[in-house]
Amino acid sequence: MQSLPWRGFNRLFLVLTIVWATWCAVLYPLQMQFERQQEAVSQYNKDTKACQKIFALDADMDYMTNCLKQAEVNRGNAMELWSFKHFWFYDVAFWQLEIPAIVLPPLLVYALAMIGRWVWRGFKPPASGSISA
Repeated sequence: MQSLPWRGFNRLFLVLTIVWATWCAVLYPLQMQFERQQEAVSQYNKDTKACQKIFALDADMDYMTNCLKQAEVNRGNAMELWSFKHFWFYDVAFWQLEIPAIVLPPLLVYALAMIGRWVWRGFKPPASGSISA
C-alpha cells in the first residue's frame, strides 16, 4: 500500500505534467506566434517608412506603390509563416525534438523523486517492530 504523501505526490506530478505538456504544445507556440508577428509588424513599419523616404527623394509614385505593395506582401508572408496552424505542420525533425522536450523533463523529475524516496527509506528503521539480537 502506498503512503498518503506518495499518492499526493503522484497526483501533483500528474497535474504538473499535464500543465507542462500544455505549455509545450500550445502556449509556447502561441507565445512564439505573437512575438514573431510583432516583429513582422515592426519590420513592416520600417519598410513603409523607408518607402516614404525614397518617395520624398525621388517622387516616383509607381516606385512607391510597388515598394508599399512589397512591404505588405512581406508582412503577410511573415504573419502566415508564424501562424499557429503552421506549428502543427512542422517537419518531422521539429517534432523529434518537441516530443522529447515534453516527455523527458517529467520523467527525469519522477525518477529523481523515486530515487530520493528509496534513499529516504534507507534511513528509516524496519517497520516490523521486531529487533533481533
